[in-house]
Amino acid sequence: MKQQSQIPVQVQVHGMTCIFHSKRPLVSNYLHMLGSGDSKQERLMFLKENTRGGQHYPIFEDRNGTHVMSHEDICILEHLGALIESGIDSFYVEALGKPLAYNFQVVSVYRRAIDCLVKNPQAALDPVLLEAIKAIQPAERPLGTGFYFREQIY
Repeated sequence: MKQQSQIPVQVQVHGMTCIFHSKRPLVSNYLHMLGSGDSKQERLMFLKENTRGGQHYPIFEDRNGTHVMSHEDICILEHLGALIESGIDSFYVEALGKPLAYNFQVVSVYRRAIDCLVKNPQAALDPVLLEAIKAIQPAERPLGTGFYFREQIY
């Protein structure tokens, strides 16, 4: 795609991903229908997938609508070299729902990995970098590659 693009290409390399978006306030509308009071009250909400080991999909609602997020955090650290080699213009770390200290450490690890891979494209990823990410990753948010390497069936 990058070779065919005439605009800069940004790739998400870390964090949760929005897997569903509606411009409608679905949660607020649902709570209003139930008559459960103030629908603007901040709540921790998620969908639970019972047939897949109880995976939890966080739900956020804001002025742009309702967002259902992935059950895992993307971590493309091990594949960063291929993305750099392909000429991707920028990398994106989704910081939603994570504390500042977590985001700071994640960005720092990716910065170190990018600097090493730009300096020496043939270098292997330092395993210490991936271990640093795993060490701070919340247990309820597994790391994965999202849809990057899954076969898509339409």
